[in-house]
Amino acid sequence: MSRWFIENALLLNPTKTEAAVFGTSQRLSQVNKSQGVWVAGAHVLFTDAVKLLGVTLDSTPSFDKHIIYLFYLCKRHDSPDFYGYF
Repeated sequence: MSRWFIENALLLNPTKTEAAVFGTSQRLSQVNKSQGVWVAGAHVLFTDAVKLLGVTLDSTPSFDKHIIYLFYLCKRHDSPDFYGYF
């Protein structure tokens, strides 16, 4: 992975890097997520969800964590527009 970043003139900060495995619950049960991956000489553990460009992606593509996060943001700002969608 580090090599791909270098070849494409990109920088990777391993201390801010997160890793996730995506798939169905059945497939995820077959993956050993305790090992993580090595990125630029740093060991990165897998997480259940990662945030990419403001969208929270969880390991089972359901968007549950992202929807909960959006609900929290709207509730925090007490936006009356939000409640009109339900």
